[in-house]
Amino acid sequence: NALHHQLPESKIFAEIESLLLLENDIVFVLNEVGLGIIPDNPLSRKFADLSGRIAQILSEACDEVNWCVAGILVKIK
Repeated sequence: NALHHQLPESKIFAEIESLLLLENDIVFVLNEVGLGIIPDNPLSRKFADLSGRIAQILSEACDEVNWCVAGILVKIK
């Protein structure tokens, strides 16, 4: 993945911004990784932090945000 290959966060966020500029409808699917135990591995912690920041950026930009918990869809936005 991008972190394993040490892709700079600026490039990751630039890719996200370019996706958000597209005129097409896009469905983003993210895993919730922030509800469990904080990982002891630095790379895993960085992934969890980055994933959370990406989720915040996407949820702010998207018209609809849903969360699926135990097979139940919860509309957040």
